[in-house]
Amino acid sequence: MVSMLAGLGHRLRHLLRAAGLAKSTYYHLLSHPAAVTRPDLEPMVAEIFARTPNGCGHRQIRMCLVHEFGVRVSHKSVLKVMRRMGLECRIRRPNPYRKYSSYRDETGARAENLLNRDFTADRPWVKLGTDVTEFRVADGKAYPAPVCDMGSKEIVAWDVSRHPDMAQQRRLLAML
Repeated sequence: MVSMLAGLGHRLRHLLRAAGLAKSTYYHLLSHPAAVTRPDLEPMVAEIFARTPNGCGHRQIRMCLVHEFGVRVSHKSVLKVMRRMGLECRIRRPNPYRKYSSYRDETGARAENLLNRDFTADRPWVKLGTDVTEFRVADGKAYPAPVCDMGSKEIVAWDVSRHPDMAQQRRLLAML
């Protein structure tokens, strides 16, 4: 874009400042143009991609190139060709492990760090710690929440719930 506008009579100094490019970077990119990897694959990749209504991914296209056309090619090369051609697989299933995230930014008041990563205690019932963990089970998810005594290193209370909510924490406090 900068070289095109410079050819139209605009000052290179102003264009580089607007683009946020150093002068040395601009001249380096002019003298080292990006090499096109495997242009011979483009018609074959386009044919394989067009076979399905939603296209297919680079791994499947690589398999077809190897087995049908006898081309030795890396999956990374196929991915580069697909990106250059603007082909993207539309049938990717979402990752089931990334559905839920408990992070909600900086909402509410933050508790003061009293332990300062010192999880040792000289006697029981001085420091207690808890954590809620998510487990997948046959018919859903389970959320166990143990309370550990830092002095005796024992679990002093625990609860398993179907939802990690305040009711679970209240039950833990009642047990304590």
